[in-house]
Amino acid sequence: MLNQKDTDKLDIFNAVCWDYDINANDVYHILITKNDKNSPISFDTLRYKVLKYIPIDSIKSIFSSQEISSIFSDVNIEKVRNPQTKDFLNTFVTKKEN
Repeated sequence: MLNQKDTDKLDIFNAVCWDYDINANDVYHILITKNDKNSPISFDTLRYKVLKYIPIDSIKSIFSSQEISSIFSDVNIEKVRNPQTKDFLNTFVTKKEN
């Protein structure tokens, strides 16, 4: 369960849900559970939007390393445009494989 401080951190997810009928808590829930059954956006599309619009430092402050691995480990890094995000994902995947 998220406390108020953690819930406030989720506000940054509003950047990815502006064109969908979901809120920041929905974004968090979909990413954690990978359950997009009742959502207007798929888990896969959502995680790429998060990588596009949310700074890596914010992602790291919201999710644990294990959660980041679960959510993002199998993304196609070539689809990610932000160099810092690519570097992080490359490093993260490399660490995970070792």
